[in-house]
This record gives sequence, structure tokens and C-alpha cells, in this order.
Amino acid sequence: SRLTVPHVLCDDTRVHGVQSVVKIHLLNIMHGGLKPSNCLMDGGIPRLSGFETAKDRGLGFGTASQQKGTAAHSLEALKCAAPELVQRLMHKDPPRRIKPWQAERELMVWVPRGVGAPASEEPPPHWKNTGTYTEVHSPSMKDVVMRLLWETTDTYCDRYGTATRIEVQRVLRVENPILWKSFARRRAELFERNGPQWQPVERRIEVDGVRLDNTTNEVFLLHGMPAANLPTVTHNGLDERLADPKGLYGVGSYLTDQWCKALQYSRAGRCSIRKKLCGNHSRCECTGKKVVLLCRVLLGEPYWVKPFDHQLKGRRRPPLRDAENHVLYDSVIAEPQWMSGMQRQQWHREFVLFDRKSVYPEYIIEFTNK
Repeated sequence: SRLTVPHVLCDDTRVHGVQSVVKIHLLNIMHGGLKPSNCLMDGGIPRLSGFETAKDRGLGFGTASQQKGTAAHSLEALKCAAPELVQRLMHKDPPRRIKPWQAERELMVWVPRGVGAPASEEPPPHWKNTGTYTEVHSPSMKDVVMRLLWETTDTYCDRYGTATRIEVQRVLRVENPILWKSFARRRAELFERNGPQWQPVERRIEVDGVRLDNTTNEVFLLHGMPAANLPTVTHNGLDERLADPKGLYGVGSYLTDQWCKALQYSRAGRCSIRKKLCGNHSRCECTGKKVVLLCRVLLGEPYWVKPFDHQLKGRRRPPLRDAENHVLYDSVIAEPQWMSGMQRQQWHREFVLFDRKSVYPEYIIEFTNK
């Protein structure tokens, strides 16, 4: 939905209005009726109202009018909830984040739990379902990839144009029933252990018509690799046991939501980021086909790298989340920031997975340099 604010309002008021929409979207709620009459002024600050037609974005509710006993109650509570409560429920630092039941007990406020089970083990409905390993040509995905190429390339990389000077040859969908079942079971395992996620990770890659599971923080991410390794990965999955032991955030499978970062690792033939046969770091200049995988990834409860972190290198599993119950995080996320603990700049957004079942390589993007 688009929020239309009367032009007579000052820029600060418009910003407050947009921030309100962003906040409810982060809570997986879509207002459904944004218009000036639902934007009430409170001391010069706009407040959203009129949640009767609001819909959730995957947590299992439906419209408020359809489920008055649950969704309407939760939406009304959110409408009146103090910003401090919302911030504590969504806090980026897990130790400072509260659970819904804690908010209910400590603050006496009912909040939605994101009811519903994760998706089943059944393959996606758009698969051909041949029952065996199949690579299906997907012409419509070519336009999606070209859009992602431009939208996800970092401005720092875009200055040199290396990431966008490519020619996409074709996009193949990988239908691997055995690998998919492992992925689906891992999703059920994360849901059973963590429950619905209350710290949704921003999805920067969307594929039209594909619904991802919110309860386990399922996202689409990119993974660049040598073309020579492609058959092994699409048949058996990414294997963290073969990861570079020098990885800054642990010995795991590294993925990203930025095309320019994935491109660094996409190499023709036997060229690799470790053995640069072409001598180029930002992208492979070797002649031949190159590939990037567009993967479904289950982030679960992620650990967000902090600027002072410097002891993740060499670890073969994520950090400890709950020392009392010996529970680990499910993944690691490194945001662009100055890493004071390492005295280096983190330029791109990177995701590290330590369980191969958490990654399903769904699309193969084949391309060549222009």
C-alpha cells in the first residue's frame, strides 16, 4: 500500500508517517487501507488507525474481520502498543529482545504469536515433479535476474560497472526431491526448536509468485562459485565441511543478497577466488560460462555480527545463544560496518550457514562477461 500524506504537511510529518508503515511491515502486517482519513494527527505526529482490513504477510492470520478472536485482538493491541514494547520485540540484539509471552506477562499486553506450522515437505507447486533430479529452463526468471542484478549491486561496486556488464544466458530451476526433503525437514526442525521468529530478517530478493516461510526466516540469497563445481552442489547441496577455514565469520557456507559480492566468487572453469587464474579479484575475466546460484535459505534465529567481534574466525558452528540450555544460533549475519575488532571495513551483507540442510540451490544463473 502507498501512504498518501497531504502536501501541506511538513517533511518531518511525512517521514513519521512512512516510519509507521515500515514498523508494521517489519511485524509482517499489511495495513490494506492507507489513506489520509486513517492518518490521525497527535500533537503534529501522524498515527495510523483503521486496522479493520489489515492482513498479515505470512504468519497465518487472514483479515481482522475474518478472525475477530485472534487477529483483530492482536491488531488492536499493536495499534495501541507503546513504541518501547515494539522495539523490545523487534530488537536486533537477541539478548535484549523479549519474547511474546514475556511481553504478555511483564507488560500485560496480548501480542500475536505468528501461529501456524511451517510449509510441508511437498515440493513447490510450480515444480514439474518428475520424481527425479531435473533442471528446468525458466525463461521468465531471466527478467527477474536482470532486475535483481541492478537492484542488489552495491553503489560502491556500481561505480566501476563490473557487476552489471554481463549477459545472462539462461536460468535453470533445480528440482532435486531428495535435497528438497532435507531442506523441508530442517525447516520443521527450526520451527519446533525456535517457534515463530520475532526478528524477521529483511528480504531484499523477491521472486514473483514464490511464498517463503516467515516462521523460520526463509529468504532468497545468492552464492557465487566456480562453474566446475556446479553439478556437485546442485546434486548434493552446499557443504560447509569444504569451506575456507580462513572465513572471517566462521567456517561455513557464505551467501549474500548483493549481486556484486556473489560475482566475486563466480568463476569460469577451474578459476576460483583462492586461485585467481585470471588475476582479477572483483570478477573473473576467464573465458567461458560462469554461474551464480539463487538459493532458498533458512536463517532461523541469526547472530548479528557486532563491530567489536573478532573471535568468529575458525569457528565451525554459530555462537551460543542460550548458555543455560546449550542452544546455538542458527546462522550468522554480517552487515556493512566498520569492524573495530578486526580493524577492517565490512562492505557487503553476508550470511553464514553451518548446516548444509539449511540451503536449497533452487536456481542456476548462467552468464558471460560483456
